[in-house]
Amino acid sequence: MGLIENFNILYPYYQSVHITGDCVIEEKENATKPKCFQKLIITGFDGWQIHRDFPKDASSFYQKSQQGAVTKKCHDVLRLDCDDLLYKESEDEITIYCCELKSSYNSEDIAKAQMQIIGSFIKLQAQLSILKDYSCKQIKFCGVIIAYEADTERMNTLLKQADDPKNDFSLRLYTKEKLLISSSRLCRFLTPLNCPDLNMKLVKVPMDIPQYKLDFTTIQ
Repeated sequence: MGLIENFNILYPYYQSVHITGDCVIEEKENATKPKCFQKLIITGFDGWQIHRDFPKDASSFYQKSQQGAVTKKCHDVLRLDCDDLLYKESEDEITIYCCELKSSYNSEDIAKAQMQIIGSFIKLQAQLSILKDYSCKQIKFCGVIIAYEADTERMNTLLKQADDPKNDFSLRLYTKEKLLISSSRLCRFLTPLNCPDLNMKLVKVPMDIPQYKLDFTTIQ
């Protein structure tokens, strides 16, 4: 019996669903908003979709446990969550994709998306670590931001203010579409949390379309 099966035994309310074919990720808050990104359809997926509320429902625990603390980044990030979580298993490796949909590409939204992804994967890592067959060396976390393309005005803003850390990250991610955020950097930034390496990827979506379809190989 593998890790995901043990997950479903321990957390039956948050049963992960096995999907073969199309996997749908929705931004339900945008359902009635025009010109907003509402739905991502991932084709060719063979894996598990983890219940989106699983790490989110742990946020109240962390919020309560931090009452009276001086505000720190490690406290803030544990209150944030991404839109969906995908679990993909191969012979010797497990990859968990933390996905966040955004309707604009600006430094504030992308910085928030980064923190939402980090918040989800840290809480998920903690909840998985008590399961039999869990091995931190076997699991790889990948953050995926799916966002509307940046227009000329937004790109010029990022370029002009590239010395700002938020703009720098957004610009580098937009240019390269894939970044590695090292464990050592995350641990320094989010002391005292224990953070593994995080691969961050960007999928650019044409402006103003409500839904977008891509093949799973695009985010692998």
